Amino acid sequence: MPTPLTMNLPKPKNWQEFEAIVCDAYSTKWGSNLTMNGRSGQKQYGIDIYGFDDLGRQIGIQCKCYKKQISTSLIEQELQASDESDIPITTLYIATTNDYDQNLQAGARRLSESRAIEKKSSVGILFWDDTVRALSLNPQVWSNHYSGVPLPTPVGNIAPERLLAAIEIGFYGAKLPQYLDLILGEFGWLAQEDPDQAFVMLGVIKQSAIKLLSRDDAAPFIEASIQIEEILKSSGHLSAQQSESIYLLAKRVASRSYSIDTYLSLHEQKFRGLATFLSSIHVGLEDVSEDQISRALKMLISCFPDSQSEIIQFLKGSELNTYSSSWPIRVVTFVERKIKYG
Repeated sequence: MPTPLTMNLPKPKNWQEFEAIVCDAYSTKWGSNLTMNGRSGQKQYGIDIYGFDDLGRQIGIQCKCYKKQISTSLIEQELQASDESDIPITTLYIATTNDYDQNLQAGARRLSESRAIEKKSSVGILFWDDTVRALSLNPQVWSNHYSGVPLPTPVGNIAPERLLAAIEIGFYGAKLPQYLDLILGEFGWLAQEDPDQAFVMLGVIKQSAIKLLSRDDAAPFIEASIQIEEILKSSGHLSAQQSESIYLLAKRVASRSYSIDTYLSLHEQKFRGLATFLSSIHVGLEDVSEDQISRALKMLISCFPDSQSEIIQFLKGSELNTYSSSWPIRVVTFVERKIKYG
């Protein structure tokens, strides 16, 4: 079966189309809400797109939709232009429609090394194959740009990033009102919970939505999460009105998390459902029942049909500690390791 990299995908014909593809592709790969820098005609100082990568570093992207091979001297010019920008980036990526070029990669490495001595931003090259691979991580985003080119999605070969995102949004998104209450409410105060946990959780939800959904469908998750973050940042002690606003916004995220299956494959839906089930146990603050363990067993086997004996052995060992605050987390960790390492 062909892969996105063996399909000889047509390259964009103009810079506007290429910038849109790059913005969507790396928003998906990095779980970030990248933004176009200004509009046509405005001075951009070598930065067409900016935002944060998957490590939380602020980056810029300069797009080069060229038929001819770009040069190291051109990269150096764009770096010098980005130095004058008021966007404090740590890395400037040059996204190009060119194919891989070892000499260009070596030149970029040398530039990064010399600039590191001066404590200036580094540079990286995003070749066309890199962008195609990133774009293919989300079928909806892919179809926005290549609706006439079906994305090969063989059963059982779903990108691990999508399965992990389905777990995260199912675990944290579906029960966000309860989690925020546990962190920010009376229980959280008594247990001395760290309020920053809320920001981490909201960040995970935003990243997962971007990885799973199109930009428009991810927007409600992102907007509601940002509004909650802004309320939390605005006050050390929440008023009754602020608490109610947070609760309503969190309910919106939870509702969307339950209805997200419309956009997921059947396999992804299984992982989302498992994560939401485990989350409901986690927020229950009670010991896990035998019925819940039995249901978890069935759901795990449905997700990993070839690993039945391993799953049974794992659950038998996990029964030694079935308190709700730790057992679901151990199961989620098991699932994530299976996805990553098999």
